[in-house]
Amino acid sequence: DDVDVFIKIKDPDGDETAWFKIDDSKTVGLDQPTIFEHPWTPSKVGWYEFFAWVDMEDTILEWPKTSDGGEDGTNNQFGYDGSYKGILVYEKLPDLQVTSISVSPLNDNGQAMVGVSSSITATIANLGVRDMTSSEGSMLEVTFELRYPVIKSLATINVDQSLVVDGTVNVTIPITFTENAQYRIQVKVDYRAGNQNGLIVEANEGNNDMFKNIYAASAMDAYVSDLDVPDNGNDGLAGKEYPITFVLGMSNLPDEGTYRLNFTVSVDGTF
Repeated sequence: DDVDVFIKIKDPDGDETAWFKIDDSKTVGLDQPTIFEHPWTPSKVGWYEFFAWVDMEDTILEWPKTSDGGEDGTNNQFGYDGSYKGILVYEKLPDLQVTSISVSPLNDNGQAMVGVSSSITATIANLGVRDMTSSEGSMLEVTFELRYPVIKSLATINVDQSLVVDGTVNVTIPITFTENAQYRIQVKVDYRAGNQNGLIVEANEGNNDMFKNIYAASAMDAYVSDLDVPDNGNDGLAGKEYPITFVLGMSNLPDEGTYRLNFTVSVDGTF
């Protein structure tokens, strides 16, 4: 009965508290462990070390005995042999991540289309342990880059939005794929050239980008439109010369290469 537990705590600066009693005195039985609790709020970021001592004041008669008939109390301390309980305390911060990248529109094979006005959409999430502040939200930027077949910057968008924990925002930019090729797209959140960690302090600064590989296939389309046979004052009479007019064209042309469009005009009817 009346078992007491004392603990001491070493903070990240190496400063230790004195031994102090936690919880109420309790009866410790044989079959089930007895839990002693102590509320604790860390005040610094870093590693804390915890040590515990049961029956520190030696009021409980214990077994086994030592060779001289005394009590063996060495196992009453957690940490007497150099062991301790360590806890790493992190600062409560947001954690920005790119969770998905999509391209639209796609053809029936799931490929991007050359020469077609398209878009890239990135989903940004705050997977940290606190909401972003308004100040952090004002600095939220998303950078889009092309890594293959050429390396170039596509856009940097200032989102200016504070994300709550598990909150997301979609950021979209336009793009037109210019050649039949495999493309590699990189999206970065909170990226600033020359500043490895960006502008927003996060719980994890190493998970701020994502890549997407996609093939862009030709989507060229030859067309004819606005076909007309004006009367030109012939009153619809046979044997007269009638002009045939139409518009001939090609859409969604890649930038590279020269293209030639062949066409045939035929007249079907009763002669």
